[in-house]
Amino acid sequence: MRRADVVHAPRTRGTVPPDRRGAAARRRPAAWDLDRDTYDGTHPNTSGEHRLPSAFADVMNQAWGLGGPYTG
Repeated sequence: MRRADVVHAPRTRGTVPPDRRGAAARRRPAAWDLDRDTYDGTHPNTSGEHRLPSAFADVMNQAWGLGGPYTG
């Protein structure tokens, strides 16, 4: 697994219970398409700018019960 595939829990120890600290593995968003979601194959365009935080919010919610679904 590459470092870019890991999403880390918030570093604010006072707000995250010990059993919910750590890292969660996450691949790119399931619906990610380089042609549709980037303008040059690397940098997100308008579509990609919504897919990335959506995937991040999902991991934060599923792994640690933080926040909720991205409503963009």
